Amino acid sequence: MQSTQKYWETLLLNQFHDVLPGSSIEIVNVEARQMLSQLKKTLIADISCLQHSIAEFMQASRQGNRQALTRDSYIFNSLCWERQEVVAVPHGTVEMPLQLTAEGQQLLLVRASPMGVTSTQSCSQLLAPDQHARIKVTAGEVVMSNEHLVACFDKVGRLMSLKLQGNAKEAILPSHPGNQFVMFDDVPLYWDAWDVMDYHLQTRKPVDNITASPSDVVIERGPLRVSFQVSLQISARSSILQTISLDAMSPFVQVNVTVHWHEAHKFLKVEFPLNLRAHNATYEIQFGHLQRPTHVNTSWDSARYEVCGHKWADVSEYDFGVALLNDCKYGYSCLDNVLRLSLLRSPKNPDEQADMGLHTLSYAIMPHRGSFQSAGVIQQAYNFNYHLDIMTLGTSSGDSITSETDLTSSTGTCSLVTTNNPAMIIETAKPVDNCNNAILLRIYEAFGSSAKGMIKLNFPVNSVLG
Repeated sequence: MQSTQKYWETLLLNQFHDVLPGSSIEIVNVEARQMLSQLKKTLIADISCLQHSIAEFMQASRQGNRQALTRDSYIFNSLCWERQEVVAVPHGTVEMPLQLTAEGQQLLLVRASPMGVTSTQSCSQLLAPDQHARIKVTAGEVVMSNEHLVACFDKVGRLMSLKLQGNAKEAILPSHPGNQFVMFDDVPLYWDAWDVMDYHLQTRKPVDNITASPSDVVIERGPLRVSFQVSLQISARSSILQTISLDAMSPFVQVNVTVHWHEAHKFLKVEFPLNLRAHNATYEIQFGHLQRPTHVNTSWDSARYEVCGHKWADVSEYDFGVALLNDCKYGYSCLDNVLRLSLLRSPKNPDEQADMGLHTLSYAIMPHRGSFQSAGVIQQAYNFNYHLDIMTLGTSSGDSITSETDLTSSTGTCSLVTTNNPAMIIETAKPVDNCNNAILLRIYEAFGSSAKGMIKLNFPVNSVLG
């Protein structure tokens, strides 16, 4: 396995100047895609190798030293809190799965240990009836529900209603559907790929030309996951396929989107008119969050019609709010409590082919009680971006693994690092440069205050420096 230094050089080279915002000339964009694609393949292979070694070590710890490995699957959680989620595992992982995917994988409800590894043999599939994910399709709507929420969509895939179970509060503004794709004319005065002008907001046009209705394409019917697809035509050249899903025990509705994009000077967004009154919206940035107004009372406010953000944006009033999570887009806006996520642009200078072609992206809408901090929005956004990984070990009759230290519990779980304060995020664990057998933990306070807590290291430690 190569040194990570080379990986960082390639990654940072392709985040320089015009590459990151997408305003490079064509040859730079082509080379950047090629280099990043190769880097992704290399990293996936290295991560898989490391996970395999950890899984073998854990299995040896469970079975006793120098025993042959048996077939088992392990779940890797890189985040510092326990996660209970539905995951797709290889066929044959469990004997009697509750649900199969269209591709033949098994869906499994798992409880993954924080920053560690969990054997699927220790995962219970017991699910109370009120925890099931359900879907009901009628001529004009699709209703999805689980123990947390109820969501109603129309035949175009627009979100007509979103409520928490046991709460009469409607999250979506009546007669103003959410999950509404909208197109804007995007013609800057001077700098095509660099600028977005405020007057583009005056050219809003909904995308509602349906080509396949939900009643025809219900994909999954529970009890662990329900989902349906809707196809929309943007123009003669561009189209959208969205898969809308809800998992058992999930606090959000997820939308996976595939876009065939062949436009010129157009701007695609998705919007959610919220039934909330809030002076400010909150947007995540690296190691924290910031607030921006939802109104244009001053010239400073009117200049903030597009806001940078990372994994989530949240609009809340007292004791209730709605968060929008996403996995790869970084432009938001919120005016009069209409929360928008910017998806795709189509500038023609300096690269005429910029962003043309096939795009895949995901976002999720999460209603919640209380503040975004107490509701776990930060953790759910991390979960949405850092998926649980699955590693399956086959039977081996060759060299066995020697385990000198037993890091696993009797339940088949292993947590390397944990914290007892949800405001303390262990964002990074990495080897220390030029220092053998040393690990660096990068921890930040995520709620916007001060925090005290305990970091537990579940492996032998000689010394700790802070």
